[in-house]
Amino acid sequence: MGILTNPNTDDTNRLVKLLQGKGGAFGLICYLAGIAWLIFLANADYNLGTYFSENALLPGLVVENFDGAYYAEEFTKELFTLDAKYDGKIPPQEFEAFFHRLGLVETELQNYTISDLISKKKQDEGTGTNVFAVLRAKRAAGTESIVFNAPYFPKNRQSTRRNLAGIGIMFALADYFRHQVYWAKDIVFLISEAHLGSLAWVKGHQEITDDWSSSVFRFDNVHTKAGNIQAAVNFIMEGTDVCSLQSKFHGINGQLPNLDLVNLLNKFIVLDHEKRPDWPEVDVKKLFSFMQMQSTGTPSGSHGFFLKYGIESVTLLGKTSKNCRARNPVSYSDIGRILEATFRSLNNLLERLHQSFFFYLKTTPNRFISIGLYFPPIALILFPIALKAATIWLSKQGLNTTRGLFTLMGLHAYAIFLRWVLNNLNWILLPFLSAISPGVEIEIKSNVFACICGGLLMSILTFSLFLHWNVEKEIREAIYCFCLLELATGLYCLALFNPSLVVFIGVIVSPLVTFLFFVDMPEKQRYWAKALLLSIFVGVAYDWLGLDGLIYFVNKYYYESEVYGNFLFELGWIGGGVLILGVMIGGLI
Repeated sequence: MGILTNPNTDDTNRLVKLLQGKGGAFGLICYLAGIAWLIFLANADYNLGTYFSENALLPGLVVENFDGAYYAEEFTKELFTLDAKYDGKIPPQEFEAFFHRLGLVETELQNYTISDLISKKKQDEGTGTNVFAVLRAKRAAGTESIVFNAPYFPKNRQSTRRNLAGIGIMFALADYFRHQVYWAKDIVFLISEAHLGSLAWVKGHQEITDDWSSSVFRFDNVHTKAGNIQAAVNFIMEGTDVCSLQSKFHGINGQLPNLDLVNLLNKFIVLDHEKRPDWPEVDVKKLFSFMQMQSTGTPSGSHGFFLKYGIESVTLLGKTSKNCRARNPVSYSDIGRILEATFRSLNNLLERLHQSFFFYLKTTPNRFISIGLYFPPIALILFPIALKAATIWLSKQGLNTTRGLFTLMGLHAYAIFLRWVLNNLNWILLPFLSAISPGVEIEIKSNVFACICGGLLMSILTFSLFLHWNVEKEIREAIYCFCLLELATGLYCLALFNPSLVVFIGVIVSPLVTFLFFVDMPEKQRYWAKALLLSIFVGVAYDWLGLDGLIYFVNKYYYESEVYGNFLFELGWIGGGVLILGVMIGGLI
């Protein structure tokens, strides 16, 4: 404690001299070592093989049975006939009639709608109806349940995945399940309208709200309740002919399901093909692809909405191609056996899945990297940020900590206020525009909204420059130090549940905010060096995404922030708008 509390000791002076002299080199070594370490983890010698931690699943004892392939094909033909009859929009009452034909009488329709995020007006393409039926357990009291979700994508959803074949297989499985006596859990057969329908259903089932709440996303409460949901399996087929099967499990904000559930689905997929694929020992590309998907914070399927409520969920995706028939496609019988075996194993559960990993990275279906393996290299990548903050704190005895903290709090407060402005543009900006053009309906389109976001971010930059400009050097150094500390602390915390995002941020941000400050050069040259580096970074990003790409990403993540709860927009707004700007400007001026 003496080193931190008494900056005048000999030990402190020696440490300060060491950090000032060798801190840059040491930070660079840690940064490069962290990147190299993470790459090495893609090698099978440095990661782990998958295994089951939950013995109650009993996947090895499950006998795969399904003899309803013929019925699945017939149901699919009927659905395509109805789809053509109703011009690509099958009414939900038709799906409900299918359930009644199968003997599932406990059915319900749930309506939902989503309004425009700016004008708060109802959108036709954001309105839908979910249909679900409940098969009650025959060997238990029905206190637990499993969800089988097959989303339906009408033509107006602009999706190439209609999933009519997937719904047909679900009907065949529902008929098969109804005649079995071993079910100890309720099974919910859900046909959600698009991915948003899955979100509406799980919200309506899990939350206690008034019907048609006042938010932009409105939904009916679910009145036909099943038991406590233990797990959910989502099934999508890209076409009638499937060449391969994939498991999707990325959730909102990088959340992942219990590894046992992922291993369970992968096990039956591989066993059904009667051979184990020759997966490579080293696959950096697959690891990078996994991290890229996780870092977006966008769910890779409807399962992500169940994960948000603590329900372990995965998606089985049937991939198709033009030459699928010539490549020995996966039959409906194979798919039915995989799904039946998965539900049989989940039916064996005595408690929620909890014994296996929730924090991991996947390289191949049979290998994974646990949190104990990937966290040390992430810590090394971020270490230069904390090292630079410690160097400033120990070497500057006259830091004005009070003013530095209040300045940083002012930046945060201003950014939060602007975020509130974005949420209330409908009554802040639209009345003003209507007064200018009376009688004309004003609509804020996606490109205009992106420009508004850019203008507000520029105001944060201007406000930050104003707070930094013409103030004492000690105050600027205090702001810089506290920004570094907050940035490092925030990234370390974020790495707990979205390590991939932290890796990409750390690889870019660590050198930008630290290494050039260790270079011994005049202040003016350092300013132009940082400005040049920042300009190159912005230019590369603009060249990669383009104007349309930037507009798309701004609107996409604002939409997901308001509807899904994806915090990447807030992270970019607060973190990018305040912390990184504070760090950059604090070191530049």
